[in-house]
Amino acid sequence: MMQLHGDLISPFFRMCLVTAHEVGLGTKVRHVEARVNPTSVNAEQSSDL
Repeated sequence: MMQLHGDLISPFFRMCLVTAHEVGLGTKVRHVEARVNPTSVNAEQSSDL
């Protein structure tokens, strides 16, 4: 199962989620909620920190 990390307020996340459903992968994608902020790095998601 693919995990999609993001927040529903993100237009990119919503686009990915809709596309997955349109191509028939909606049941294979799991939403993992992650808070996003365009001006700072999410330390939980970044492996570079």
